[in-house]
Amino acid sequence: MKINGIINNLCLKSAKVARSKSITVGSNSLLGPYHYPSTPENTLYKLDFGIKLSKKHKIELKRKEDIPNLKKADVAIFMAHPDDEICFFSFIPNLINQNKKVQLVYSTSGERGRDVRGIFERFAPEIKDLRENELRTSLENLEVNINPLILGLPDSFTHLEDNIKTMKSMVSSIIEKICPNEIYTFGPEGVTNHTDHKAIGGVAFAVVKDINSSKTKEGKIKLYQVGFLEKSKKKIIKFTKKSTKAFTFVQAVNSAKPSFKFNISKSIPNIIKAFNSHKTQFTPETVEALKHYFKTNKYIDIFEANV
Repeated sequence: MKINGIINNLCLKSAKVARSKSITVGSNSLLGPYHYPSTPENTLYKLDFGIKLSKKHKIELKRKEDIPNLKKADVAIFMAHPDDEICFFSFIPNLINQNKKVQLVYSTSGERGRDVRGIFERFAPEIKDLRENELRTSLENLEVNINPLILGLPDSFTHLEDNIKTMKSMVSSIIEKICPNEIYTFGPEGVTNHTDHKAIGGVAFAVVKDINSSKTKEGKIKLYQVGFLEKSKKKIIKFTKKSTKAFTFVQAVNSAKPSFKFNISKSIPNIIKAFNSHKTQFTPETVEALKHYFKTNKYIDIFEANV
């Protein structure tokens, strides 16, 4: 019997998934391809050497329906895609170590992201579940025990007028519910000029500015934006350009210096593990390049917005 046939039979027997619903997603064992059946919300199945392993994630994803049940938080971080937590907001452990309660918010599931391994075609429906599972694993590797909120807006289209209106309503509800003192998000450059980055950053800016207009100076929410100075931009492009285009579009912030910096040196080993978690987005070569980048770049620049 062929190996794929053996794996298919195992899937049918142990996971009770029809042959038509099982997915070959890689070649990483002596037996050949891994095989992932369709998975429940919080479980990822892997067949390796003919054994079914199931991993129950500690991290549970919240959806827009959960907004009314969110708890008070000191900090809200508004991002666009799974992997933003390490690409641009890898200071999250710093905030937790300051004993701050943090709420992570993602506008999309990143379902239109390209699978760098070439296993899935662009826009394959399986990408959404894979990227959400990668997010869970990434946060666990960062030792960030936070259940992130995913708003479910369409990846790559959040900048469209109707989606901006929907996002603005949800962001307003989130801020009203959790009452944060600080908010972190993208600046007008969106770091890489990505429309989803600029959309969530712009919405957060507009909402906070509107809220703050009726507050005293002491009661205003502080809004902080991530970005690269020209020197930092050149460095990350230099280290990663041979293995990925992900950082080649980084736009330098139009500022002489940051408001402050986060020293992420203690978290770098976990950050590298987290990058490895996003297997659809980063090749081993890219992760290796980032290891070298972080050896001499251990700070995240933060810029306070005038709101």
